[in-house]
Amino acid sequence: MRSVFNLSRNGSLNKGVRFFYPVWIIVLFFSILNCELREKENATDRLLKELVNGAATPSSAGANDSDNKYFKVGGTISGMDGGKSITLANNLFEVSVFVFNGPFSFPYSYVNNTTYSVSITSQPVGQTCTLANQNGSILNADVTSVIILCN
Repeated sequence: MRSVFNLSRNGSLNKGVRFFYPVWIIVLFFSILNCELREKENATDRLLKELVNGAATPSSAGANDSDNKYFKVGGTISGMDGGKSITLANNLFEVSVFVFNGPFSFPYSYVNNTTYSVSITSQPVGQTCTLANQNGSILNADVTSVIILCN
């Protein structure tokens, strides 16, 4: 015959009639797991809200900016044929599609001293584009120096 245990509210284990031995271990395990997941989920939710609101990026999470100024990352696209598009990413997180030559900027804003790294994730069909000035740090101004040249 199996021993029967009861898990009391104060966390002590007493003989009783509620749970068979293997069940209380499973219940305890999932209770602990649920608490850990809930803590991680809350932290993830907070970071996601900050990302959506533009207050944080993967590279600036935890950054502290006393005057709360935000800046854009962008530059100039040239040589792209009409009717074509290019897909760019900033820090592999913020992905945007651009369809015109000329000035561009990513929609999110970043705090001062945030690093940026622009990359091409999808070239225009039939063209090859190259990047210049694609890496750097935001220094109290919008970044407008990223150059994309298509041929």
